[in-house]
Amino acid sequence: MSGKAQNLLIVMVDEMSALAVGCYGNPIVKTPNIDRLAAWGVRFADAYSTSPICIPARAAFATGRYPHQTGYWDNVFACDGQVKGWAHRLQAAEVHTLSIGKLHYVDGSIDSGLDEQIMAMHLFGGGDVYGLEREDPPARPQSATLAAEVQAGDSGYTRYDKDIAAATVDWLHARAGAGDAAPFALFASFMAPHFPLTVPQDHVDLYDPADIVLPDKPR
Repeated sequence: MSGKAQNLLIVMVDEMSALAVGCYGNPIVKTPNIDRLAAWGVRFADAYSTSPICIPARAAFATGRYPHQTGYWDNVFACDGQVKGWAHRLQAAEVHTLSIGKLHYVDGSIDSGLDEQIMAMHLFGGGDVYGLEREDPPARPQSATLAAEVQAGDSGYTRYDKDIAAATVDWLHARAGAGDAAPFALFASFMAPHFPLTVPQDHVDLYDPADIVLPDKPR
């Protein structure tokens, strides 16, 4: 392997299980683009999220540390740049670092290690602490609306994701067209399949409902 610096493309999605991806063995779900990227790059077979909650999971990914080590426990205490991570290491090595899409840090002013943030989404509305409650958690009747929102169509999040994909492709093409050989690390971060569970019709049309294997109901 040569000593030439390599470019790094990280693609993150939200609330998606590896079990729903073709390159991880799912025989039904069609994920040709992810499968192609996996064939060209690195696929982790034993990786897992260190938190089931959005912001601490993302903070763990950004820093390489567990939530109990960083203090980013829930959707209120967002990553504030105090704990350094991979972006800072690359930045220090003079690799151009940038993100396109969802980040969920405190805001865009913190020292994230990213030279550039495009279409960034950060902590919104003060966050949500209820996901941390373990004993006698408060009732969350609003969760019942998730099932009602399952439908074919478009949402603000799916439109946001389309814009993220287009901006990522445009940035890579512009970089290649400029002939810039300096290394970069691009973090492309999407919202879906995060709720609302509204799926574009052309995605729904890829599947016959009769082929979908439903999980067993608890008894």
